[in-house]
Amino acid sequence: MALVLVGAILMFPFQRDAHANPGQAQESGCKAEFDAAKIAVSSEIKGHGAQQGLTAHLNAAWSIFWKSKLPSQAIEALDKLDLVIGSNGVRGNSAESKQIVHEFIDELRQCIARGGAPKRTLLDVEVFRFNETRPDGRGDRAGDEVYLFVDGTYLKSTDTDGRARLEVPAGLVTVQAIVPSSAIATATVQAMAGKTVPLQLILDDGKEVVSPAEISISSVKNGILPADANDFTITLLEGGVPRPVDHVGQVELEDDIGNWLAFLTDDFRVDAEGRLYPVTMDVIRKAIAPYAGRSLRLSVNGVDALGFTLGGYHPLYLGQHVLNVVLEAPPSNPSLPVAGIEVTYNLMGTDLTLTRTTDAAGAVSFGPVPLGNAMLKGMTIDAGLHYHGDAMFFLRQSSLVKVLMAHPKDILAGHAQYELVPLASPNRSVPDGSGQRLRDAEEDKARRRLHRAVEPLERTDAMESGGISLRVGAARAGQPVTASRTLTIPRGTQRVLLRYNVSTAEYPDYVQKQSVFNDTWSLRLSANQGGGQLFTIGSNVNAQLRGAPAWRADGTTGYISQYFDVGSLTVDGTADLILTATAMNVADSLLPTVVHASLGEDLGEMIITEVVPDDLSKTKGDHATYSIPFQGENNQISRWYSLKLDKPAGARVTRVRAELEHGSGSMRGGLVLDEGIGQNVRMVDDNTVRVRVTLHSGSGINTVPPPAHTIYHKFTVEAEMPDGNQVSAEASGAPRRALWRMQEAWRVPERRYGMRDVGGDDWLSARTWEYIDRHGRLLTRIDDISGEHGSDIGHKTHDVGTDIDLYHVYQFPGAIRGEDNYVALRRAVIRVLSLPEQEAANDRTRVLAWISQTRARFAEILTTTDAEAVYYSVGSAHVVGGVRLPHGWARSLLVDGVLTVPGHRFDAGLGAWGFPQERLGYDEVHNSHFHIKRPRER
Repeated sequence: MALVLVGAILMFPFQRDAHANPGQAQESGCKAEFDAAKIAVSSEIKGHGAQQGLTAHLNAAWSIFWKSKLPSQAIEALDKLDLVIGSNGVRGNSAESKQIVHEFIDELRQCIARGGAPKRTLLDVEVFRFNETRPDGRGDRAGDEVYLFVDGTYLKSTDTDGRARLEVPAGLVTVQAIVPSSAIATATVQAMAGKTVPLQLILDDGKEVVSPAEISISSVKNGILPADANDFTITLLEGGVPRPVDHVGQVELEDDIGNWLAFLTDDFRVDAEGRLYPVTMDVIRKAIAPYAGRSLRLSVNGVDALGFTLGGYHPLYLGQHVLNVVLEAPPSNPSLPVAGIEVTYNLMGTDLTLTRTTDAAGAVSFGPVPLGNAMLKGMTIDAGLHYHGDAMFFLRQSSLVKVLMAHPKDILAGHAQYELVPLASPNRSVPDGSGQRLRDAEEDKARRRLHRAVEPLERTDAMESGGISLRVGAARAGQPVTASRTLTIPRGTQRVLLRYNVSTAEYPDYVQKQSVFNDTWSLRLSANQGGGQLFTIGSNVNAQLRGAPAWRADGTTGYISQYFDVGSLTVDGTADLILTATAMNVADSLLPTVVHASLGEDLGEMIITEVVPDDLSKTKGDHATYSIPFQGENNQISRWYSLKLDKPAGARVTRVRAELEHGSGSMRGGLVLDEGIGQNVRMVDDNTVRVRVTLHSGSGINTVPPPAHTIYHKFTVEAEMPDGNQVSAEASGAPRRALWRMQEAWRVPERRYGMRDVGGDDWLSARTWEYIDRHGRLLTRIDDISGEHGSDIGHKTHDVGTDIDLYHVYQFPGAIRGEDNYVALRRAVIRVLSLPEQEAANDRTRVLAWISQTRARFAEILTTTDAEAVYYSVGSAHVVGGVRLPHGWARSLLVDGVLTVPGHRFDAGLGAWGFPQERLGYDEVHNSHFHIKRPRER
């Protein structure tokens, strides 16, 4: 069983050379190879769900080898893992990243095949509860309810004294102590062969103790749920093996970044095979229909017979339309074969990509696919010439699209690249655009007022001295505006320089809202003689809020420069390069998106071609979150950028300046560094410089209050030419979410509880800072918000500084930990159920106070603040003496005011809680605390 890593986690900077040592691997019986493969997965694979799934498979294979001593079966498991990596299940990851992971897995496979038996050692483990009143945090011994895992594999449980002796493979091992759904402790230990290593673990009951599971949903393929599907059975798996559950934990619909859309928990049941299914498909259709055309995800938790909560995410798109595609031969080559061509469909701005191969007539069919911006691409070569089929359009109904397999001369001749033909009347029950509500009259007026200011930019075309330039602006809704220009380059030309800038009047308001006005644009550079594409890019404006090329504060991408080698085209004479740009308005004909590009000679200047942020070793987020410490303080966890350079021959990088900016420009005190090559500025190779962007010499930024929600990193690279002249280049990274330290007044011990995490666990967004300032009277003691840079601190949603974990509203006498308070509640309820009324009078008073105070506080939070939802205790099944508490007992008391168990009944006399329950969730992992879920800002 693979489990969420929390607590003390070793951070590995991913460097391939550091782990490819067969000798070292052999000495440790393949343990080093296994560790390297895990690091490769966490460093190369994007998407927390994909990482979890691959790690579970890898852990299972390793367990078969070192624990079960079955090398041949371990190799078979690794072979299956290779297939998983190559599948569509690992979406959004490059072929290069997948290949790197394949190579590390192959090294592990080869080590196992060599027959090296793992050397072993012993761990003497003691497990304790947490006690925040003790200097060392060590409370009572945990007892016999703790499960112990090593490298994700269950070994044994503790005895009644909280002890266990474990035989483990020698090397670096991760040990976890788990009380199912309740508490966890994690430590990384260097276990020396032949030695007995003592290990003390302190349980943290403030985490979401969830075993990562893969999610499989019947009728859903590639994340697409057909609109007419009649089955939606959910199976939870670990390492590809189904894990039956006893009851539903949570089923929730979220948007692509995790904002809550709907609780579906009460609409699901568990079948005899331990799978989850909805009481009716209408529940699913009703929940998804308002978000047609949007990238969604389903968050699923289930609780098994041992009490473990298993959970994960599954992407979800509503497939409504059939898209038939026919590739057509171009006028320049009417006999071009169009059979056997691979055609790729992408729902723009998402990871949804499908591939089909054309039949003898050049036809393929995709369907059902979602409403929204679609991109189609196909390519073939005939008689040495390249022909490309490119189409971008808004699909709002089932359609046939005829795509021209064009040579550049067809584009220059003005032939349309595609024709979209409706197959049926559009579904009127589905709103226009991306599934959001249609704009109203006031919104139309507001957009028209804005439009008058940018109308002159709709379309211009101009020549530039020494090169070509074009500018294309979107006009009529749904109609692409395209322009092409040709640059003839002389014989012997080696390089040309492309510069482009995209701007949109949809930014900031409509892009930040991810509105229906999701304009598209593209830019291509082709070689006329051969027809090959030297460069192609296309996007929709909503995707550029975070994705490259990202919008800057001025609503542009800034000018992006790139050199292209063209020497092979000009060996025998001149060559023609064709620059083509397209822009299209979506949903209305207002607020255009404009592409401006120029192509010309190599000017010999240095440019920064890429600004690439690093990834965190461990996060459940998207790696796009950066923490800014208090003024005068430093970051504890470093973050880096890699700057890719294209510089003149012989130029030597001498200095790099890194600055923080926000929407209004330079941030006061935002200088990160201005240094030469050294500890914080490192040359990876001649054209790549790695820059540390976290504060390490004392932050100069006043963060009280936080100055911005979003930050940018601006870089200036200086280099010296062989003749002593200086050259420089500037570039900015994409916008990053900023996290700031919580207010000083809330960091005092009286307002905190629980265990603290490495790097801090009180990092929050600017709007959460405001939330605490404004609504502090509604908050109890705070445990976790987010880790530094959104690093994993044991919660699936605490990665962007928006969610807050808090102590119970009512505190029972003598309770310290959150788990203490839950146990005190349970004990009081059992006494009320089992003892005469007079003997349990105090317990009854306390339970009534717990119900009434919790109801009042939650209702006020959900009605007076921007909280999306509140999560709290469901009450796990428990048996003491003659009282059998069922799963859900705490929720029953809170919501119904009544609890009935076999032979006993307790009526609090408060009546049912009349507050709507649509935004209240109850599950095992929140028995110890309550959780405020706030909007996750883009």
